[in-house]
Amino acid sequence: MAWNRRNFLGSFACFGLSLATGRALAVTSCKPEEQPCWGYHGDEGPDHWGRLHPDWVACAEGSEQSPIALAGEEVKPTAERFALHYQPTTARLSDNVHTVRIDMEPGSQLLLGDRTFSLRQFHFHTPSEHLWSDTADLGELHLVHVADSREIAVLGVALRPDAAQAFPDSFWNWLQAAEAGESLTLDPAGLVPRQGRLVGYRGSFTTPPCTEGVNWLLAMEPMAMGPEEQRWLEQRMGRNARPVQPLGSRTVHTVLREGS
Repeated sequence: MAWNRRNFLGSFACFGLSLATGRALAVTSCKPEEQPCWGYHGDEGPDHWGRLHPDWVACAEGSEQSPIALAGEEVKPTAERFALHYQPTTARLSDNVHTVRIDMEPGSQLLLGDRTFSLRQFHFHTPSEHLWSDTADLGELHLVHVADSREIAVLGVALRPDAAQAFPDSFWNWLQAAEAGESLTLDPAGLVPRQGRLVGYRGSFTTPPCTEGVNWLLAMEPMAMGPEEQRWLEQRMGRNARPVQPLGSRTVHTVLREGS
């Protein structure tokens, strides 16, 4: 896809707008400088995004939109490889309105084939946006990576109550007590399943302006999140999952960890 600097910066700012602290948020709210407002319900909801702004037409007319529903029989085997070179860096709670977002200092990278992407931020959705076998999970974590070319790769992790691996207690305790701007040292490797099996497809941002050309990687193993954590997230950001979009002619394929 052709990248325009102004549109890219606007897209990245909108992808995972998140938290204002100290109160439950309506997901139809927005910052004063953010026009037009958008959300997940009513006239500002997903069915209307494509008509709220001329630059958001992809939300209504795009052919490679996200999220999607996944079925096991649709996944094609490929030789595409990935590697995670994550390390402890400073994580800072962001002050936004549509999700709970944590911004990351440079230092952690995702390698996809011969391309290198730097982890910029991660954020949450409840319930999950991608569906596995037509079923939504309690939530979904999106780790957003950006290459020097401004290409985007997002690693999505389903959040389920029965998952074997959980977030570090220190992270979850910090997140529930932190205010916008507060930071901690965080190793993002503790936020993704150790199993490392992924599937990939070509998609888009799941928020306006729904920019296409995003490399989606979805972990086939979930992380643990219980109903209490889900309720806490919903109190902070509301329910913020875009409905699934048609897969169309796209394919979903396996992505193998380097060395496997």
